[in-house]
Amino acid sequence: MVTHESQEAIRLYGFYKQKILALSGGVLEQPDKYIKLMQTIERQINNGK
Repeated sequence: MVTHESQEAIRLYGFYKQKILALSGGVLEQPDKYIKLMQTIERQINNGK
């Protein structure tokens, strides 16, 4: 079962890949938790290839 939080993370990842960040500003203005989450999703996707 996919949690609501996981669904939201995957949705945000789609925007991240389009270079649309969660908050205005650059990558340094993003919460560390957000950046780590996007990196984790990216690693999981790349490990599946």
